Amino acid sequence: METFFSLLLIDALLSCFTAHVFVTLSGNQHVKRFGIVRLNCSSNNTPIGNTASIQIDGKAYTTITLLRDGCLSSVLPTKCTPDECVCSNQGLWYSHTYKVVQPVGVVNFTCLMAFKAYGSFSDSIIVKIIDFIGPTITTEPGLPFRSDSNVVFTCMVETLSTKITFEWECLGKVEHRSRRVYISNSTKYSSVIMRNIHVIHSGETCRCCINVNGISGNSEISLAISRKPIIDISKAATCESSSAITLYCIINTGFPLFGFNNWMHSRHGTIIRHLEGEKMHTKSLLKFNSCSHDDTGDYTCEAYNEYGGNITFANKTVSLIVYGPPIIKSEETITCNNSSVTLSCTINTGLPMYGFNPWIHYFNGTYIRSLNGSVKEMKSILEVETCSYQNAGEYMCAAWNKYGDTVLLANKTIDFVVYASPVIISSDVIQEQQTTLSATFYSSTEIVLSWKQSNQTLTNSTDQLQTLNRNKIELILYNKSIECDGYIANLSIRSSLIGEYVLFLQNTFGETRLFFEVKKLSTQALAASFDLRTVMFCIIAIGIFILSTAGTVIMSKGIRRKNVIHIIGPHERCHTIPIYHSAPALDTTQNVYAIPETGYLQVTNEQYELEHFQETENKGVENYTSRYMSSNYDEIDDSLLVCFYAIHGGEPVLSLPAVIKYPWYDPVAGQLFPHKTFAMMCCFIAVSFLTDYIFTNDKVDKKFDICNCFQQNKIEQEDEHKSNAVQSQTCDIFDEKQEELDAFLKT
Repeated sequence: METFFSLLLIDALLSCFTAHVFVTLSGNQHVKRFGIVRLNCSSNNTPIGNTASIQIDGKAYTTITLLRDGCLSSVLPTKCTPDECVCSNQGLWYSHTYKVVQPVGVVNFTCLMAFKAYGSFSDSIIVKIIDFIGPTITTEPGLPFRSDSNVVFTCMVETLSTKITFEWECLGKVEHRSRRVYISNSTKYSSVIMRNIHVIHSGETCRCCINVNGISGNSEISLAISRKPIIDISKAATCESSSAITLYCIINTGFPLFGFNNWMHSRHGTIIRHLEGEKMHTKSLLKFNSCSHDDTGDYTCEAYNEYGGNITFANKTVSLIVYGPPIIKSEETITCNNSSVTLSCTINTGLPMYGFNPWIHYFNGTYIRSLNGSVKEMKSILEVETCSYQNAGEYMCAAWNKYGDTVLLANKTIDFVVYASPVIISSDVIQEQQTTLSATFYSSTEIVLSWKQSNQTLTNSTDQLQTLNRNKIELILYNKSIECDGYIANLSIRSSLIGEYVLFLQNTFGETRLFFEVKKLSTQALAASFDLRTVMFCIIAIGIFILSTAGTVIMSKGIRRKNVIHIIGPHERCHTIPIYHSAPALDTTQNVYAIPETGYLQVTNEQYELEHFQETENKGVENYTSRYMSSNYDEIDDSLLVCFYAIHGGEPVLSLPAVIKYPWYDPVAGQLFPHKTFAMMCCFIAVSFLTDYIFTNDKVDKKFDICNCFQQNKIEQEDEHKSNAVQSQTCDIFDEKQEELDAFLKT
C-alpha cells in the first residue's frame, strides 16, 4: 500500500509539471532465481491509449492498458489483480510483477510509452539474478541426541555469490559467523557451532539465517533429546561356511544405568532363537566359531537405560549372510503302493540368489530322464502320478546358489521304492520233444511261485519239472534298457500234455497271473526231428566204432601170444639141442626118466596143463580166456563212447553246451535225464556183451576178429594135435627102452 500511495503522489507532481516529458522504470536490483521482480513504470504525461509496454532483454513481454473498470495485461487472460498488475487512475504509472526463470546472470527490463506531442520515451533497469540453495542444518551426531552430549551444528548454503553472511540463534544465544568455504574450489559455504545438549533442551529450536547479496534465507532444527540408548552396531556381515565371525553392539547413553538384553535371531520376519552375547561394559559381542547356513538371518541387539525410574529400550539389527554350497533337506527313501507320490526337497541357504535344476531319474546308476519340478519359495516339488516299476529308482534333486560371480551347487538323492505285484517282462513256449513254458519277471521283494492246470496245482514229477532261477534280466524304462536282478520261471512238460497252464506269482504286495496255451505239436515235425537225430546218432556211433577198432589193432600188434609150447633149458637159444620127453612115472615108484639128464630139454605144455587143471577145477569157466581177451575192445570203445556221449550231453562246469538233448531236457536246468549213467550202460552192453556173444557163439565168423581176441578154440585144437604127437613119440621111446630093459634083465 505504501508503494501505491507513492505512485499516486508521483502522478500528482507530474501532472503539475508538464513542461518536459519523461519515463522512469524502477524495480529490484537483486533477485533469487525463480523469485518475483515488481516493475514500476511511470511518466509525467499520459501516454497514448493509456498504455505502457514492457520489454525483457529487448523482446516484448507485455502491454498494460488502463480501462474504465480496471487494468489489463496482455499476458493475462483476465483483468489484473493487485498482486499481478496495477494502473493509476490518470494513466501516469503502471506496475507489473515478473517471475524470474532465467539462469544466474542479469536481465534487462525496459518500459516504453508513446505521447502525442512528444513521441516515444523509455527507461531501462538491470536486475541481477542470484541463485543459492539452502540454507540447511545438519548435526553430528544425528537426531535424537543423547543427554549430556556435545552436538555440532552445521549451516550450509550453495551459491555463486561471494557476499554471504551467517547468523545463528540457538539455545538463547545469537552468534554472527563469517562464511567459510565448505569444500575448496566449490560454491558451498558453511558455518559451524557446537552446543552441549541436556534433557532440558528437548523441544528447543536452533535457527541459521543467511544473507546473499541482500537476499535472506533461513533454516531451523528442533532439538530432540532421546531418553533411549543410542546403539551402534556392526555393518552387514558375510561369513564363509565353517569359518568364524563376531557381531558387536555398542550403547551410547548419558544415563548411568544401562544394559543389554539377549540378541534375537530372525529370518524373513520369523523369530528363530535368542542368543546371549558377551557383555563388555558398553559393548555386547556375539561370536560364531563355525558359522553355518542355519546362522543366516537378521540379528537384533537390544539395549536399555534408566532415567528417573523410567526404563527405555532401543534396538538395531544387522544381517549375517553365510555363503557356501546350499544345504538340501529331503527324505532318504519314499515308497508307494498303487497311488501317486510327491517328492520334495528344500534348500537351505543364506544367499539371496538361489534356485533348482531339473530332477534327474536314475535306475541302478543309469540315467533315465530329466523332470521339471514346481518351485515354491525354497522347495522343489515333483509329482509322480503313477506308481509303476518304470518310475522306481533314484531321483536326484539339484540346487544352486550364487555368491558374487560364483555359482555353488549341491544335490541329494531320494530312493523311490515301488511296492507292486510282480511284473511280467516276457514269456515264451518252446515245443520240441518236450514243451517248456518260460516266463521272465521282475519283483522288488521275494516271491512265491506256483503252476496250475485245470485249477490243480502242479508238482515236480517225471512228466513235469518246475524251476525258478534268479538271473540278470533286461528292463525297459522309458525307452532305456536297464540290467537288473530278476527271475526266470520254467515249467518243462511232455509234449503230449496240452491245455492251458497258469503261472501264479505272488509277493508281499500283490499277485500276478500269466496264462499259457499249449497246443498239440505237429507229428511230422516230431518225426523229422527224431529221424534227424537218429541218423546223426548212428553216423557218429559208426565213426567212433571204426576209429576205436583201428586203434585196438594198432595197439595189439607185437603182443606175445599165450598158450604156445614153451621150451626151457640152459641152451634155449640153440636150435640143435635135442628134446627129451620125460616118461610118465608110476604112482608109487619114481621113474628113472622122471629126472632129466643134464644137457637135455624138457618139453612142457603149460597152457595145456593149466587148462586141464581149470577144467577139472571148474568147468563153468572154460570161456574165461576168451572173455578176458575181449576186454581189448571194451577198454578202448567204452572210454571213447562214454566220453563222447557225456560231453555231447553238456557239461555246465566246463561251459559245454548240450549237443544231444536227452528226454526231459530243460533249456534252463539242462539235462535232467541221467545221460552219463545211460552212456556208460549202453557202451558196456553194446560193446562187451555184444562182441562176446557174437564171437563165442559163432554168430560171426572169426575171421572178423581182427584183434585175435576170440581165437582160443583154434589154439586149443593145435595144442591138442601137438600133445598127441608128443604122447605118441613118448610111447614109442618108452617101448624101445622097455625092450632094452627086458633084454638087459634076461642077460
